[in-house]
Amino acid sequence: MLTNQEKDEVIYLARQIMLSYRNAEWEGWKQLVEDELLERGWSIEKQQEALKLVGLFKKKTL
Repeated sequence: MLTNQEKDEVIYLARQIMLSYRNAEWEGWKQLVEDELLERGWSIEKQQEALKLVGLFKKKTL
């Protein structure tokens, strides 16, 4: 389970990527977030949970 701080980090990261790559398709955008989390050393389980959160964020934002 993600901590509140980790959730905040994921949403902040998603916003940064969304603003930087406005024309990216969802799969490309999702891949960028996933790559960044992997680079930061997040476990697979936390990455999956984070991507679910990012999906919810995307639905609310777009």
